[in-house]
Amino acid sequence: MPCDECDTLWRAYENAVFEHVRLCSKLKLALAANSDGGFDDLSFEVSSAENRRAEARTALSRHESAAGHGAASLAAKPTI
Repeated sequence: MPCDECDTLWRAYENAVFEHVRLCSKLKLALAANSDGGFDDLSFEVSSAENRRAEARTALSRHESAAGHGAASLAAKPTI
């Protein structure tokens, strides 16, 4: 059974995924609109969000494995 720490880590992961997807969409819209500039900054933000997402997933996976309730819980959530 997941613990409070799992819940906290899942929320952090979900927030990181949401932010990454939001920034990817923003970059795609900017590219499609052929807007002027800002791509370097936005690309950096997307990359940073991707790193935060990966770090959050790693923290979650490590905690669940260490706590002994990782395999079922992590497998039950969709990987985005």
